[in-house]
Amino acid sequence: TKNLENLTEELETTNEKLRLSDKQKDEFISMAAHELRAPMTAIKGYVSMVLEGDTGDIPEKARGFLADANNINDRLIRLVNNMLNVSRIEEGRMLYQLEEENLSRPVQAVFSQFAPEAERKGLEYKLEIPTYIKDKVKVDPDRVQEVIGNLLSNAVKYTDKGSIKVRLGQKGRDFVRCEVLDTGCGI
Repeated sequence: TKNLENLTEELETTNEKLRLSDKQKDEFISMAAHELRAPMTAIKGYVSMVLEGDTGDIPEKARGFLADANNINDRLIRLVNNMLNVSRIEEGRMLYQLEEENLSRPVQAVFSQFAPEAERKGLEYKLEIPTYIKDKVKVDPDRVQEVIGNLLSNAVKYTDKGSIKVRLGQKGRDFVRCEVLDTGCGI
């Protein structure tokens, strides 16, 4: 029984150390995410002002590079937000903001963010959204963009040649499907 008491005491001590370590990790992630978000938001603001012409006319090639930089910055902001969301999910504090939205809207937004990277890699990059689709869904727009963004990020990252296709489809009145198809190695 003496050995069992010692083992129980060691387990309790180890558990307490793990709880403290987990709390410190969560605090660090929260602090780091907030510290990263501020400069990225400033970058987004300055790039937007230049793109909107606040600094005068800029060459079309420079406009393209700034649009790419803006898309990459948006992706960084999403990554930082994902870090915060992981902590919130682990703590059971994740809140969803459900709204009615056409699924094609976030799909198009995310698709355009990855277009420059796909183009740089020489990939065929297609978006297929049928004109007849009834794609009104009740979702958290940020979370659905996050999911689609993660799938597209993976597709672009792991497809070295070939194609990536994002497709919305409908197999019934109450069913909308979003697919990311690529010639990469797969998940």
